[in-house]
Amino acid sequence: MPRFCLPVTWFLACLVLLFAAQAQSTFGSIRGTVQDASGAVIPGALVTVHSLEENFDRQVTTNDSGDFVVENLKAGHYRLTAHHDGLSDAVVSSATLEARQDLRIPMTLKIAAAPTIVEVNDLAVQINTENGTLSDSIDNQQITGLPLNNRATTTSPLGALALSPTCNRTVPETSRWAGRVRRW
Repeated sequence: MPRFCLPVTWFLACLVLLFAAQAQSTFGSIRGTVQDASGAVIPGALVTVHSLEENFDRQVTTNDSGDFVVENLKAGHYRLTAHHDGLSDAVVSSATLEARQDLRIPMTLKIAAAPTIVEVNDLAVQINTENGTLSDSIDNQQITGLPLNNRATTTSPLGALALSPTCNRTVPETSRWAGRVRRW
C-alpha cells in the first residue's frame, strides 16, 4: 500500500465515526394529553415545561385533541404546569427525562372554585334608631303622582259626564207607554 493511503484511510474512518456519533441525538421529548376530571380533552391549554437544573422554560399550547409535545429537551429533571382559564392548574413537580426518551405525561385539570369577594363599605345609609324624626318628606305633586285606584274618581271620563252642564235630567212629557205622562 502506498504511504499516503494510510493517513487518508484513518482520516475517512474518523470522519465516518464523527458523523455517526452526531447522528445519535441525546435529546428527548415530553408529550401528553391535558383533560378535565371527567376525561374530556382541553384544547388551548398552556403547558409550561421548566428545567429544574438549567432554569429555563418552554411553553406549548395543546391542540384540538388536547395533546402537547415538547421536543429537543436535554436529559434531566423537569416540572410541568398546565393552565387553562376557569380551571385550576395541574402541576407535575418532578419528571425525569432520560437521553433519547419519549416521556408521556397525562395531565388532569380540575374545576377551580370561584373566588368569593365581600367588600364592606362604611358609606352605607344609616337607620336612625334614636328618635322618631323623619329624614325625608315629599310634596303634594309627588303624592298625587302615586298610582292609587280610588284617588282620581273626579277626573274619570264617566265622572266628567255626570258633572257636565250639558247633561239634561228631564224626560219628555210623553212616554212610549200608552200616552202616559211621567213626572219627576
